Amino acid sequence: MLYSKAPHSAFTDLCNFSNTLFCSFRAATDHISPDGKIVILQLDWQGDIVANNVVRMLNCDLRDPKLSVSADGKLILLFYARHSQPDGTFLYSQPYVCFSQDGASWSSPRAVGQKNHWLWRLRWYGGKALGFAYNRRQQILDLYAGNPLRTFEKLLPEALSQRKHHRGYPNESDIGFDSRGTAYAIVRRDA
Repeated sequence: MLYSKAPHSAFTDLCNFSNTLFCSFRAATDHISPDGKIVILQLDWQGDIVANNVVRMLNCDLRDPKLSVSADGKLILLFYARHSQPDGTFLYSQPYVCFSQDGASWSSPRAVGQKNHWLWRLRWYGGKALGFAYNRRQQILDLYAGNPLRTFEKLLPEALSQRKHHRGYPNESDIGFDSRGTAYAIVRRDA
C-alpha cells in the first residue's frame, strides 16, 4: 500500500522522470466529495516512497491528475478543478497544469483550455503536447495542441460529437504515436 491517509484515494498515474518514478492520485473523503487534493509521491525503483507533495486549491475539488514529461524536460502535472463558493455551491470547472524542474518543487497552477471542458491527458510528440478535452453537456470532444505552459489552442473542434457523429458523450481519452508520427486515439464513449 502506498498511501492510506485519505478514506478515498484513486485515479492514479505513474511517470518516469529523471530516472525516478512519480505517482499522482486524488485523495478525498469519497469518489464525489468536494475536498479532493492531488498527492504526488516520489518513489525509488523498489516502490518505496522517498518524498511527497500535495497540490490544493482553495474551494476546489481537484480531480484526475495526469503526469507527463514536456519536450523541454519538465515534469508536467495536469488536473481538473471543480471550483465552488465557500458554501459549496458549484461555480465552474477548469483544467490546470503545474510543472516541476526537479520533482520536488512545483509551479503555481496555470489554467489551460476552456472552462467546463475536461482536458483528460497530455501526450508529447515533436515538441508539442496533444490532448482531448470533453464537455459532457455539449456532448463534444475537442483536440488541443501546443505547449500548455505557454499557448495551448483548440486544433480540431468537435473531433467527436453528438451533433456530427450521432453518438453521444465522448470523454476520457489517450493518444499514442507510431514510429512514423501517426497519432492514434482511444476514447471512452458513454453513448
